[in-house]
Amino acid sequence: MIRLSSLYFGFLILQTSALGWIEVCKESAEQWQSSVAFYDNQFLVAWTDLRDLPTDSSTNIYACRIATNGAVLDTWGILVASNRRDEMVPRICAGTLDWLVIWQEGC
Repeated sequence: MIRLSSLYFGFLILQTSALGWIEVCKESAEQWQSSVAFYDNQFLVAWTDLRDLPTDSSTNIYACRIATNGAVLDTWGILVASNRRDEMVPRICAGTLDWLVIWQEGC
């Protein structure tokens, strides 16, 4: 969900029924096409991001980790993929040792 050019993530606090909103990315550029997975007591959220325009004339993939208490561990995001071609539509899979992030490129 995008609100005021920030990416928000609906988060269900574990072992409670409290639903809240967590600002995943504080960057003012547009973010969309988010995906989320859970591994090792953390969520990973990845999204398509336009923050690097106009220096990088393409969309990129960023991600951040969120603790189970709702704390965003990577406030400005982690650059996952950057190329001259557009990277879009990220998807995350949680494995037995880590996360795997895939995306479409050059579409």
